[in-house]
Amino acid sequence: LENTQTNTPILHKCDNGARVFTDIGVYRHRKRCYYPQFHGGLELFAQAYPRATIMLAVRNSTQWVTSASNYRHLKLRWANGQKKNGCPGSFPSPNAEDGEWEEFYERHTRKVRDFVVGHPTLTYVEVLLNDEIGDVVD
Repeated sequence: LENTQTNTPILHKCDNGARVFTDIGVYRHRKRCYYPQFHGGLELFAQAYPRATIMLAVRNSTQWVTSASNYRHLKLRWANGQKKNGCPGSFPSPNAEDGEWEEFYERHTRKVRDFVVGHPTLTYVEVLLNDEIGDVVD
């Protein structure tokens, strides 16, 4: 988060020698929320690392909602956290129906795909998860 505020490459001093990064969202940081997918970070990522690879694991939206609901109550934590941690509008509300969460997931997936299309120097890899594989990953 600090890197985005100081015009520093988004992953500066975050790598410790690593060459792969995944899910770099910050749920709570000084009572703030920062998810690159929602808060301009994808653009900053492409500017700093124009030849990078973005890998997105995708699954059926209904399966995703089930997974997000069951994995440490992630769906509920996201929904409740947006009020507490400065993430308004990023996630559906706590009382949202599963269909709204499915639409949220589908919009997010399209947003990442469209972003990469608009940045042709990036490489995009999409990995399809199914229930069987997802159980192992979750």
